[in-house]
Amino acid sequence: MRIWVRCCVPMVWLGLVAGLVGCGGTPPPPVSIQLNVQPTTGQLDYLQPNVLTGTLSNATNLEIEWQLSCPAGQGAQCGTLSYPNSGGVDVIDGLTASVSGQQINYLPPGSGVYTVTFTATSVADKTKMASATITRGYPTVMTFDSVPTTLAVGSSGSVSALLTSDPIEINVLEKLGYTWTVTCASKDCGTFSNSPSSPIGNNFTSDFTTAWGYTQYIQYNAPATVPSGGTVTVKVTLEAESTPDPSQPSATSTITITPMQ
Repeated sequence: MRIWVRCCVPMVWLGLVAGLVGCGGTPPPPVSIQLNVQPTTGQLDYLQPNVLTGTLSNATNLEIEWQLSCPAGQGAQCGTLSYPNSGGVDVIDGLTASVSGQQINYLPPGSGVYTVTFTATSVADKTKMASATITRGYPTVMTFDSVPTTLAVGSSGSVSALLTSDPIEINVLEKLGYTWTVTCASKDCGTFSNSPSSPIGNNFTSDFTTAWGYTQYIQYNAPATVPSGGTVTVKVTLEAESTPDPSQPSATSTITITPMQ
């Protein structure tokens, strides 16, 4: 009886080991996904794409599903995803549209500044996803390129505006023109006239305190007396209208008016 037990124990152990090996051994590694976006920083004009690449590991199904999302205040349109050389056609809209390692282009819906989140999801395992958020584009900003800080009564100074925006869109925006206004705490705040370096291009109200035209240059003429408070405020707004929309880009600058020395 003892001899039988000693022989059977090794046989049972070998059978158990063989059964474990037969059940599959080490499980396969889990599916993983990585998302690469280039460039991630810097400003791009609205015709330059970001390039997205999703890469799957340990998946037999290499398909990737893409999704775009953006802040609610930015509008429903977050931009488009397309295959390179497809002419910018929107061929991807939350569909299974690429495979691991395939490049995808992103373009915003137009000029301006946009924040967008890209999400790449493995079709093989929907719990595996990768996301990246970028902010891209150029704000449209109006500033003064030159403006005098001080002028004596009765004197004049050259003023010029500087508009910065998307490099492609800037030429279109500049054609909208500029509106100039001057205000102060007195009745006489001074007037505008065409700059000697740009003698045409502006229209004026009857009192010459408002001007509008298609040149960023103008001349400001100080009043004959120092206004109350000693300063005037010059404002330039994008748009060739005498009553510009408050939401349009604008800039203001204060000029100190001094007595004649």
